[in-house]
Amino acid sequence: MYVYSNNGKNNGMVNVSKSAHALSLFSQKQLQLLLTVAMLSLSFVVLAEFTAMGKNVAFAQGEQNQSAMINCAAVPGNISDNAVAIQNPNKDVCDVLIMREGPQVIGHNGTILNKFLVANSIIEVTPAPANMSMMGNATSPMVVVMGEFALLQPELKPMLLAISKANWNVTAVHNHPILETPPMIFVHWDALGDLNTLTGQIKQVVAQNEMMQQQYQTQGNNTEAPGNPLSSFGEQIGSAIGIGQ
Repeated sequence: MYVYSNNGKNNGMVNVSKSAHALSLFSQKQLQLLLTVAMLSLSFVVLAEFTAMGKNVAFAQGEQNQSAMINCAAVPGNISDNAVAIQNPNKDVCDVLIMREGPQVIGHNGTILNKFLVANSIIEVTPAPANMSMMGNATSPMVVVMGEFALLQPELKPMLLAISKANWNVTAVHNHPILETPPMIFVHWDALGDLNTLTGQIKQVVAQNEMMQQQYQTQGNNTEAPGNPLSSFGEQIGSAIGIGQ
């Protein structure tokens, strides 16, 4: 009996009866042995796959348990009455937003910027890497904190001094909007330490900033820093791209 084959021999036909005859040369015991070897090989492959899967699951569970050391719901209350927890797509990161009560910051087109997240301060907390986590404990684990303070420009210098005293790393100082009134400036920073120590430091720094905000409110929102080079720079950029006066 012949069936079609694309191996270029026998005009595309294979003699199945010959193949069956060749197979019959093996004894029943030999066939059983071949089948057993094949099944064992398949079992080892499946076992290897499940072992790898088990390692991945264990790693994922370890990450989840590690993140559970931080009670995200409790972090805002340890920082400020104006702090609220917000959802982060990554379950291992606790996000905290600190709303600016005043003054109202008005964008170049009249929009109140205070209601936007990007015009407010944010704190992000996550468990420290495994090699550093052993330095903490169950009540105050080691964490990495990244933050951004949304400041009025006259607040910049005292806040930088407060960050320096806390021994945090300042990673960026820049603008977000331009031509807003009063003008703002944003400070990015990060720190490594145990959770209780860092939240205590953050609370002190944020309290200092909130006190400045209250002072500006009392002074009638007169927050413009005279001769601030960033303000004139913003006006130049705004004029170049066609916004502002």
